[in-house]
Amino acid sequence: MYDEIVVGDRVFIGMGSTILPGVTIGSDVVIGAGSVVTRDVPPGMVAAGVPCRPIRPLAEYEESSLARGMDWTVGDYGEAWRHAVIAAVERRRDGGDGAS
Repeated sequence: MYDEIVVGDRVFIGMGSTILPGVTIGSDVVIGAGSVVTRDVPPGMVAAGVPCRPIRPLAEYEESSLARGMDWTVGDYGEAWRHAVIAAVERRRDGGDGAS
């Protein structure tokens, strides 16, 4: 039998991602496309990679999006999540480790 996968509220999982059994993904999380989630992801994080690792808090992406004039209201929520995922994947591809 497999362990249950638990996914919190307002979680965006990028296309082609794999989540292994027993993993818990907290609320308000963005998982970058193509990630392999092998461990729990804490709430409020952007995470990506193989294996998937937290990159930085989602709040930092929200702040930069607001600075660019994006509205995080319900009407634009999907667009904001898309930008957060793109930023997470680009940072991961460019060698970012989330330590900054």
